Amino acid sequence: MPTVTQKLQKQQQQLIHNNKKNRILIIQGDNHPDNYATLKLDLEINGFIVDTYTDPLVALNNFRAGLYAMIVLEKKMSKMNPVYLHKKFKEIDEGVRICILSSSEIY
Repeated sequence: MPTVTQKLQKQQQQLIHNNKKNRILIIQGDNHPDNYATLKLDLEINGFIVDTYTDPLVALNNFRAGLYAMIVLEKKMSKMNPVYLHKKFKEIDEGVRICILSSSEIY
């Protein structure tokens, strides 16, 4: 017979599995925070669970394989190159989808 701890762990794993398909991680840059607030709100209105970080190093340290269906990265981050960050996320979870966006009006 499973213990209470085992039951709780199983429930947590099931929640993660059920939520993964609609869970998105956004790592925003230093510019245009209102754009990312709008993006987060729009995604949440449409049923997504959205986690946001402003520090890419903290996001990378807290990232776990299998938790997110997609990661949205800001193209212009001051602390870390988004292509390098993309590579690091893929090393942890090769199945996660990653999108690099620019919130700038000027390309």
